[in-house]
Amino acid sequence: MAIRDQLLQKQIDNTPSHTATDIHETPAPYRRWMPGIRSLLRLRYLNAKESVLIENKQLLRYDVSTKEIQNQVQTKLTSANGIWHTILRPAVVLPLMLLLLAATAYSLWQSHLASLERAVFKNDIPTYSDAVYQLKASQIAADTQTNVEVLEKINQNIDKQTAEVDSLKNTIRDHFSDSPDVVAKLTALLDAIQEKEIPPEVLYKLVKQANDELFISRVPYYISPMVETADCAHLPLSSFLTRLFGGGTQGSGERCIVYALLSFHVDEFRYYNSDKEDHLAFFTRRLDGLPLNDNILGKVHLGDDSAQILLSNIDATSASSTVAMNDGQIQTKLMPQGMPDVYGLESIARRLQSNVIDQYADELQQSWKWKFEQVWSRLSGSESSLLPHATAKLQRRVADATAFHEVQHLIDQFNDLQEPPWFNDMLIKVAGNTPITPQFSNHVLWELSAFFTHLAYGEELKGILLNEFAAITLNPMLRDQPHYYSIRMLFPILHEMNEGTLGSTPPDPALTLSDVARSYKHLAQHVDSIDQISRDAYEQLFEEPLPDIELTDIQERKIRPPLQ
Repeated sequence: MAIRDQLLQKQIDNTPSHTATDIHETPAPYRRWMPGIRSLLRLRYLNAKESVLIENKQLLRYDVSTKEIQNQVQTKLTSANGIWHTILRPAVVLPLMLLLLAATAYSLWQSHLASLERAVFKNDIPTYSDAVYQLKASQIAADTQTNVEVLEKINQNIDKQTAEVDSLKNTIRDHFSDSPDVVAKLTALLDAIQEKEIPPEVLYKLVKQANDELFISRVPYYISPMVETADCAHLPLSSFLTRLFGGGTQGSGERCIVYALLSFHVDEFRYYNSDKEDHLAFFTRRLDGLPLNDNILGKVHLGDDSAQILLSNIDATSASSTVAMNDGQIQTKLMPQGMPDVYGLESIARRLQSNVIDQYADELQQSWKWKFEQVWSRLSGSESSLLPHATAKLQRRVADATAFHEVQHLIDQFNDLQEPPWFNDMLIKVAGNTPITPQFSNHVLWELSAFFTHLAYGEELKGILLNEFAAITLNPMLRDQPHYYSIRMLFPILHEMNEGTLGSTPPDPALTLSDVARSYKHLAQHVDSIDQISRDAYEQLFEEPLPDIELTDIQERKIRPPLQ
């Protein structure tokens, strides 16, 4: 019996009948049901009664009472679909209801545990690293304090801060008490940042071990450290503020290393294969509220075997780079704030950006999702726009392209990318008076390699990537970043490669805004072929093909040991 027939039978059984009038033909007895159900019940009853009356008419029975008609209707409803009659028996329904309640309770409990786990990474771990920073600041203040009364107050504060640090550490450990391996790796990391001095390379190793254990244990979170080196005398907040406003003494000259642990949720992980080697990439979303941000789209920690894609930064960048104007145009942010666009680059950047957004809008306009949203908007009296959907797709695609950039870093790191003979001279020219350390030189080389890959795998985003790269190297505030110099080397290389004049020695880097503008304008005219231009230039300069990188469908969670 169908469910509505069971409900209808219940309705008939609980409704007094009248000898002259069949009350079940009226709306009255159905009002206690919700509108959709009451209509179905009444219609079902009327259909069944019509069938019964036709059968009685065919038998020439015209003196049947209302009660008998009702009984015949019930018999007809009960005899149909007998399986429901069996399923809806109390002996069957009660266990099913208990099972449903148990499943609901289990789901709520799991949701509660997930919220507690999220709080550990969103609140406890970043709060712990911040508390350790404050504790170290107090310890340094105590080491430099000569006033006995002030020193006593500082020491009392140190005791309170130490208790807070220990309490937070225990809270984090207690949450993973059922996973001793996770506890061991997190404890080692938390203890390390509390030490007075620990080299960054040691910290990175401990962070990797913690992240590896979280990954293997299917805990969907990721920890990323930020390392700052500063004058120890600048570490206490009060001393820093005093110097900020022109007072106090100069620094002590002693250097202190300060760490912050940033926390992320892992939305997705992917493996990319290159030359039979699998490389892991985490697509992460920022959780902690620490006021620290390097505004990059992805990163690879030195010696690690995994890449991190920073979805929160990508979302912010993509959302701010596409703004709906009153005339429906797209506004780009190529030029840094306050810098005049003397070479007319903004109009080119806007065209490159608009081409992609328009392509996404056209694709979305043909989708059933958009058509359904339009219908819903008309019904609700609201307006719908394609721009938010196009921006959301842009964010996803920028994340996809960024992953190839970061995977190239993994490839170069593990394959030990060799510095070409022309690289050092080119870097010296573009760096000018900026000191070049071996570590900085390697970083610039890795970024240059990754930018070739970024464009080679950019697909429809090549124009937008060209804009993003130009925006980096046009911003004088980024002169201390390796990205700034690598792009100043990249643009002229691609320019000459497309003109057929690139030899074994690359051209001079783009040293001025005019140089950047000239190469940018040329590449913008050939943006559709810039992926092949990048591959050809890489092979000619590095004397080997640009690595082939493919997204794989690996589901097994596996990790590699760090580089020694």
